[in-house]
Amino acid sequence: MTTPTIAAPAGIDPALLAQIVAATVAALGVQPAADSPLRLYTPEETAGLIGMTPHWVEERVRAGTIPHKRLGRFVRFSAAQIAQIGDEIDPVTRRARPKARRAA
Repeated sequence: MTTPTIAAPAGIDPALLAQIVAATVAALGVQPAADSPLRLYTPEETAGLIGMTPHWVEERVRAGTIPHKRLGRFVRFSAAQIAQIGDEIDPVTRRARPKARRAA
């Protein structure tokens, strides 16, 4: 992680302030937003990650066939949900894999 540029208040050594900030960030275990397990993705970002179109994702959200979260009127996807969706897509045909049939 890069050290942010900080304007030190008068009378405080900038190098010391940078060390304090770095130690605090490390102690708190703060992660960049892109690596955070709590990050949620938009339908457009999700489509790009799984190699499908945003329309494909939005159709399946409306049909209720892919896992997603609703935050008010907004649809979002967790990394785990995106992985689950990706596992259900055939990499050759780029279509949803057929579900296994139950034995009679």
